[in-house]
Amino acid sequence: MNYQFVFPETMSARKAEVGDKVIYQYPEHGYQYDQKEAAQHLSLGEEYTIETIVVGQSLSYMTLREIPGVEFNTALFLSKDKEKNEVG
Repeated sequence: MNYQFVFPETMSARKAEVGDKVIYQYPEHGYQYDQKEAAQHLSLGEEYTIETIVVGQSLSYMTLREIPGVEFNTALFLSKDKEKNEVG
């Protein structure tokens, strides 16, 4: 059997910087807690500004200027700057 996987383009946490614009694009990504937290605070397709970002080896979180004090999994977002996105 030959399986083909299609991975969406998402933001690259390693390329992201404070002040970058991101779009809440993937409510189904991340852990269930991440999904619930995002659904409570964010609107799908809306643009937000990175306030802080912590990049881990397999997991990265950021806070957004528009929603202070709440951390979001970067896997939920697409960067507005297409050069800062990646597939996989």
